[in-house]
Formats: sequence, C-alpha cells, structure tokens
Amino acid sequence: MNRLKMRLIHVKIFDWLRKGQRGFLTALLLFMVVIMVADLSRGRFYQTDFGAYLQAAARFTRAESLYDREPGEISKMAYKYAPAVATLFIPLLVFGVFAAKLIYYVLNCIVVLILFRQSRALVIRVCNGCAVPSQAHLFVAFGALGEFLYREISIGNTNALVSILAISGCLAVISNRDYAGGILLALATLFKPHYALILVFFLLLRRWRTVPAFAAVWFTAFLLPVLVYGWEGNIALHSKWIDVMRVHNAASSWIHDMYGMNNIYEALSWPFTALGLHGFVTSPVYPVIVLALLGAGLFHLWRKSARESLSPFFPLLYVIACTPMLWQVDVNHFVFLMPVVLCLAVMWRSQRLWFRIVVFTGLLLLGGNIYEVWGRPRHAMFYDAGVYGIGASLLMLALVFADLKRRSGSPALATAENSRR
Repeated sequence: MNRLKMRLIHVKIFDWLRKGQRGFLTALLLFMVVIMVADLSRGRFYQTDFGAYLQAAARFTRAESLYDREPGEISKMAYKYAPAVATLFIPLLVFGVFAAKLIYYVLNCIVVLILFRQSRALVIRVCNGCAVPSQAHLFVAFGALGEFLYREISIGNTNALVSILAISGCLAVISNRDYAGGILLALATLFKPHYALILVFFLLLRRWRTVPAFAAVWFTAFLLPVLVYGWEGNIALHSKWIDVMRVHNAASSWIHDMYGMNNIYEALSWPFTALGLHGFVTSPVYPVIVLALLGAGLFHLWRKSARESLSPFFPLLYVIACTPMLWQVDVNHFVFLMPVVLCLAVMWRSQRLWFRIVVFTGLLLLGGNIYEVWGRPRHAMFYDAGVYGIGASLLMLALVFADLKRRSGSPALATAENSRR
C-alpha cells in the first residue's frame, strides 16, 4: 500500500517529465550547471540576494534590526521582505556561508524546475480545449524568460519560489481547495505583497474561504517575531519594514526610473511622449487611465472567455501578467509571466497572422536582450529603452484580443490531463 502511495505521489509530481519532455529537462539542467560553473570559474558566485536573506536570519536570532546594512556583512544588498520570512533561512546558518550558498543554489534550481511544471499545469487547467503544452512550448518559455531565470539563479533571488507559491495557490482554488489556496497565496505575499492582486480576483469569483486562510497566515507571521523581539520590538520591526517597502516602491516610480521603461506605465507612454505630451504622462491622471485600460482589458477577456465556455479562471493568466507590471521594481519579476507565455505558445498555430506577429515580437523583446550576445553597451541601451516592459505589454495585448474560438488542441487530451490532476 505504501509503495502504491509513493508511486502515485511520484506520478503526480513528475508526470510531465515523460519522454516528450526529457530533452527539455536535460537542456535546463545543463543550463543550470553552466551558470554555476561559469560563476565559480569567474569568481562571481556571489549569490548577493541570498546573502541578504542569510544575514537577516542571523540578525533575527540576535533580535537585531533586519533592515539596516552595516560594513563587512555577508551581502551588500538590503533585506526587504516581511520579518517572518527571515526565519525560513535560519536552518542554513548552521553551515558556512559558501556551503549555504551552494545548498541554496541547488534548491533554487529545483524551484525553477517546479515552476515550469506548475505553470504548465495552470495552463492545462484554465485553457480547456487548448493543446497540452509540449516540449516545444516549454522551450519557447525558456527562450523568452531565460535571461531572467539566469539572473534569478545567479544572484539567489526568490521570484521563482514566490511564483510557485502563487501559481500553486491558484491551482488549489481551481481544485476547490480554497483554504489551501489562501494559505499558499498568503505565503507568496509575505515575500512580495503585490501578489495580493490575485486574492482580489478570487473574491470577484466569490471564493470567500480564501480570505480567512489568507488572514490566518498573515496574523501568524505578524506574531512570530514576538517570540524573539517582544511585543514592542515586533511593532518597531514591522514599522521599519513598512518604511522600507514604501521607499523601495517609491524608487520605482513609473516615469523614467532606474530600471528604464520596464513597467506598464512606461510601456504605454511612448505615443504620448512622441507627441510631446510629457506633462500628461507625468501627471497623476495618467496612471489612473492606465489602470482603467487594464481593468477594461480584464473585463473584456472575462466576458469573452465566458462566451466561449472557457474556465472562469482563464482571465487569471491576465491578472498574473499584470502583477509584475504594476509594481515592477526589478526585471526578475518577469519570471511570473511563464504561464502566459506557455498559453500563447499553445495557441500560436491556430491564431491569425496579426496574433503571431504580436506574440513573436513580444517574445523577442522579452527574451532577446541577452547580455552575453549584445555586450554591455547595447544590452544597457535596450534595457533602458524598456524592451522588457514593451514585450510583456504586447503579450498581454495578444492574450486579451486572441480569437478564443480558434484555440488549438485536442479537448479530449486536455480533459484527460485535467482528470489526472
């Protein structure tokens, strides 16, 4: 009985790694090994972001402030997550810094593998009637997001992990496990509060049970530091975190910030700035109009998907695409677009020419700015021109106006996949 249970668990987790996907798995593993060897050989195995998490964990054990940098610490990066998140990295303190980085690197590679699996599962569940994402579609997603995955692994960030938590929360709600979905989504927002936008979508679908589960996780996370800092110290710690988040988000304002034009506000500002309407773009009215346009796009997609008998969760792909664009403070957040890229790749063959042109252009802009190909000057030029934000916006546009009647694939095959999940 136990052997049967273990076999079922193995099939459920790794069923996508059939013969048709082993070539992709091999390529992805080689990619990860090459990154590690290259960083080690060049003396660049810094894992700078992970260093910030590790030093925050060390400070947590000493009841010190988590959000102040001091000379000579593990990382030059500042810690920006909720205080409770630092406790997740405490077990790694028993190892030396280099050993902890190696362990975290391996764990992050596993997380990226799971991200592909969960993204594929989400597309299967919400895009009924579409083809099941194949190895070719996975390679398309890898080509579009490889630059961000490289940075994610190289610097030791958590965006892939946050994406898994959020996507897994979505899958749980789709499977009518609302409490589990609320818990997973809450864990994701402890890292990146911006992803609470997905909870709003669940409420629009009247999935009310996600709320108490979401609130319970946040309440527990808020009280956890009391065990070390005391009540007053806990209040001061969370106040400091809110201040850091406020400054962090203000540093990524939507007009010509340090990250170029890589959010939705900048991506849509080109026509206005070309017409000399820079004053309008910098006014408070402009972001309101952009948000209204995004809301109209969601409403249009919602009605269209209902008319074509798609899953009511299909617009969730659009919500996921919006998330890194509204509050995007670094390009690594674009790994969250993986389900959208897979969905568009699946629909590619059945759509009209305009759709193919828009999607191809979006994928090229999103994944074509490779540092090792263009070199520092051209990479920086494209980066500052906002190719990432414009590419992601084109993918969102294609998703909204895709002809859902022409979605490709075998409904029977998709139904068979759904029944196994």
